[in-house]
Amino acid sequence: MVFSTFVQGFSGSFDSNFNGWDYYIKNVQSVLDDHDITAEIWISEAGHSTWRHDQKQQVMKFITATSCSAGRLYRYSLYDLDPAFPTIDGFHLDEWLQKNEIITIKSNKHSNGNTVESPVKAPI
Repeated sequence: MVFSTFVQGFSGSFDSNFNGWDYYIKNVQSVLDDHDITAEIWISEAGHSTWRHDQKQQVMKFITATSCSAGRLYRYSLYDLDPAFPTIDGFHLDEWLQKNEIITIKSNKHSNGNTVESPVKAPI
């Protein structure tokens, strides 16, 4: 039995084709209806990128999310991701993996004389 299902979106970020909450909720509801599933649709992660330092857009996107037809709303954060942590698309990921000793960086001399750095799984 399904009690709830989730949608998430981050306008102004990697989710650049964001069409609005009700658009996604309507599409999910259509799939649920096609399968005779009665479940609430919740927003499990909502956010708006802060890299532009546009606090007004942050507030407007939050207000828009609160007025949509979702049964519940869980806001991701009012602040951008701490630069000490990796992002979903990998920015800072190599640094984080290296810092946490998950990988090491191995330098090799290529036959053309250039140095090539490659991530290598750190020994356990």
